[in-house]
Order: sequence, then C-alpha cells, then structure tokens
Amino acid sequence: MLSAANLGYRVGTRWLVNDVSLRVEPGEFWVIAGANGAGKSTLLRLLSGELAPHAGHVELMGTPLHAYEPRALARVRACLAQDLSASFPFTAYEVALMGRIPWQGQWASRPHDRFIAQEALAEAGVAHLETRSYPSLSGGERRRVDMARTIAQEPKLLLLDEPTNHLDAKHQIELMEWCRRHTRQGGCAVAVLHDLNLAARFADRLLLLRDGCTAAIGTPEEVLTPENLRTCFNLECVIWRHPSGCPWVVPVDTAQTSRTHPPVARCNTGLQGAAS
Repeated sequence: MLSAANLGYRVGTRWLVNDVSLRVEPGEFWVIAGANGAGKSTLLRLLSGELAPHAGHVELMGTPLHAYEPRALARVRACLAQDLSASFPFTAYEVALMGRIPWQGQWASRPHDRFIAQEALAEAGVAHLETRSYPSLSGGERRRVDMARTIAQEPKLLLLDEPTNHLDAKHQIELMEWCRRHTRQGGCAVAVLHDLNLAARFADRLLLLRDGCTAAIGTPEEVLTPENLRTCFNLECVIWRHPSGCPWVVPVDTAQTSRTHPPVARCNTGLQGAAS
C-alpha cells in the first residue's frame, strides 16, 4: 500500500533523513522508533506528503504521492500530528466532524457524516465530551478527540506521530488496540513511538532510526536487541519475554548488569539489514 525508496531530506547540508526505504503492506502495523533527533517525525512527514523529499520517492497504492489531488489523498490517508491545538472554541463533536471534510460536498455535512463523527467519538471513548469545548479539555482528552477525527476520516492508511502523548496507560493500550484492529481489517498504520514496549507488543514491523538512517528493520524480536538499543540509544538493556510472547525491553544500569538475573529469552543479536 505504501512504499518509500531511498528517501532523503536535508536542511542545509545536514540530512535529517538519509537513504531510508520501507514497504508497508495492507494488514501491517509499523512503528518508527529512535532517539530524539533521529529523524522519526521528519520521515513520517515525508510519508504523508507534508514534506517533499530531496532524494527518493514515496508511492501510495502504486501512485506517486505528489500525483494525488489533496482531497483524494485525504480520502486514503489520515495523519495525527504530534501536537495539535485549536484556539477557536470548537466542540469535541465539531473537531471529529472535521474528519469528514474530504467526503463532504460543498463543505456541507450530511446526516451520514454526522453519524460517523458521533460513532468515531464513541469509538475513541469520548462520546460524553461531545458538547465540550475542545480547548477546555485535558491533554489526554484532546488527544482522544483528535483520534476520533482521524477515525471519522475513514482512511486506509494511518500515519500517527507519537499518538500516545498525554494518554494514561489504559488509553494508550486502547489506542494501540484500535490501530491493530484497523490493520486487521485490511488497512495499514505507521506510528512514531518512544515506548519500545508498546512497539514490541503491537507492531508487526519496526524501523529503528539512528541519525536519519536505518539502523535496523524487521520484526520487534529482530530489531529490539541489546546491541541495537546500545547503538541507537546509548542504553544498556536486557530483553525479557512478555507473557504474550513479544520481547520486553528492561533498561539496566551498567553496574547492575552483572548482578541482574539472566533474561527469560533474548532476541537475535546484531543490527539487521536494510529494508527489503
């Protein structure tokens, strides 16, 4: 559904993203991870079409991203930015209804659009906030309303930049479960996450960036190794096995490593190869 080949983006002489390739198939949930400044958000903006690459290209459903008319693109992919703000006192319902703009004729909502917006609020767990002013909501409540807007857009491709920002543990899990349901129903999703254990639990594929380049790509078990995490985060970790079977990252102090009980299971070691 979404493919990127040899993507590069620079500011001045510095490449923020350099020679990154990936291919996201229907039914897959991808997570992009890496240290601060690794190029994660820049890569997501390239994949969304918000930024034009200085090298390489992006295709969505076999068509170059730049060939899409904006409304046609918005009917296929939806984006959730890292931080959103609204200074106008829109209600939560009105924010969710914005997700229907690509489908509306003459910018007028139809009963069907209003129904989908209300259903999206319910699916995001914020139906009780429908009449509340968006600026008056807490950060976590706004995030869930933003997700309702994304749901209402009915996209095939979801691009999410740190979607768990401001969410408590319960709502983080619910959001990730919704993303996985979306992919299991034939859509696909790409999310930037800092929480490696959420990535390990929910992602089908994981792309680890370092200084704008691909450090590792593959399944969470292939990517989340002590060696990769040391290289990309300068962090010592052991990898345990979560009850679900996925790897579980446990950071340790260097002084503690020698006296830590051995992990239940460790993933394969070594950096993985380039994208296939």
